[in-house]
Parts: sequence; structure tokens; C-alpha cells
Amino acid sequence: HVLSGFLGSKENYKVTILTRQPDKWCAKDNLPLTVTDCNGKIFNGLIFATDNPELAMKDCDIVFITLPGFAIAEQLRLIAPYVTPKTYIGSVFCSSGFFPMAMKILPQNSKLFGFQRVPFIARTNVYGESAHLLGYKNSHNIAIERCEDKEGFRAIIEELFDAPVRLLNNYYEASFTNSNPILHPSRLYTLFKDWNKEVYY
Repeated sequence: HVLSGFLGSKENYKVTILTRQPDKWCAKDNLPLTVTDCNGKIFNGLIFATDNPELAMKDCDIVFITLPGFAIAEQLRLIAPYVTPKTYIGSVFCSSGFFPMAMKILPQNSKLFGFQRVPFIARTNVYGESAHLLGYKNSHNIAIERCEDKEGFRAIIEELFDAPVRLLNNYYEASFTNSNPILHPSRLYTLFKDWNKEVYY
């Protein structure tokens, strides 16, 4: 939600959402997706929503996969027949196995990229209509594979996200940055190690 609203608010960019529920998105009524950031700034993103992967991929230059790890492979299989050599396919978070899955499923000449960590701290407000951008990152680290002009694409991502972008040396740097899988279990253990069924948490 935040990514599509943020990017959809920029001039000269067209954003398409591939979703199983296109009728639940504001785009069906020609309304913008509204994103409010942590400073009160509002982004009105003009988007198009569809459940048709061929239509979503038509004339597509960059694909951002914003799904949890278990859902990535299915999405890659949906779009694989429509990926062209000019299309960059990437994930907003790579420690759930994006790169190995993409290398196995997509055509061999597919250009791949991925963020080391998610670009925004974000929460959906009303599904398909509005979201909150709760925090910006000062900079972003991305890995790029199967691309001759890595610097050129790095500069495009930097322009899109209005923040410095550093190019990682290898996709392993993005794939093995398991901050969430490491931190969340320890936080949950701290909360529930003295669990008592009589206590409301």
C-alpha cells in the first residue's frame, strides 16, 4: 500500500497492483490511494489494480514484490510468462529466499534486484484505500544480479525513493540479513516466557 501510494504520486510513473482482490482497491472508482507519512505529508497515488498477470506486466519496467516469503514463488510463477529482458524483478525484503526462487523460476536473462531491508516502516489503514508511512530510512542497500548496468539501475532506485542507495557486492548480503527472524522470536520470548493463562496480554 505505502509503496504504491508513494510511487504512484510521482509524475511520469504508472503504478499497477497485481492482486487477487482488484475490486477492493480504490482504483476501481478512479480514486487515488492515500498515504500519510509520519510528518503529516499526504501522497495521493494514482494506481491501476488487476488480477490479470499479463495485463499487469504489459509495458512493465520494474516489479516490486511485497509479499511474505511463503507467497513469493507462486507470484513469480504467475508473472514468469510475461517477463521481458527489459523488466527488473525485485523484492522489498530478501531474507525469505527471493533470489534463489527467482533464479529458479524466472527466465535466465531476468534482471533481479532486492532490498536488504524494507524501504519504509508502513501500516495499512483501510485495505485498498489508505495507509500510513510511519518512518523513512536514511538510506537503502540493494543487491542487483544479471544486470550489466548496475550503477544505472541503482541511480533509478535512488531517484524513486528520494534517498541514497548503496549497491551491495553480492545478493548474499541481502539474503542473509535476517534481522526480523532473529529479533522477533526474542522479543516474543521476553513477553511470554512467564505466560500465565489467567493473565490477559
